[in-house]
Amino acid sequence: MNPEFHRCLKNQKITPGKKLAMKEIKVAESDFEQAKISFRASKNR
Repeated sequence: MNPEFHRCLKNQKITPGKKLAMKEIKVAESDFEQAKISFRASKNR
């Protein structure tokens, strides 16, 4: 798991609940990575 991803969750006051499946966390993490990449891309423009 990506520590930066967890920091982001904590900052948003979201704690991944026990009901959240690992698959869902992985999906959220890849979405987060995509968002980070597109954010960097827009910043570099």
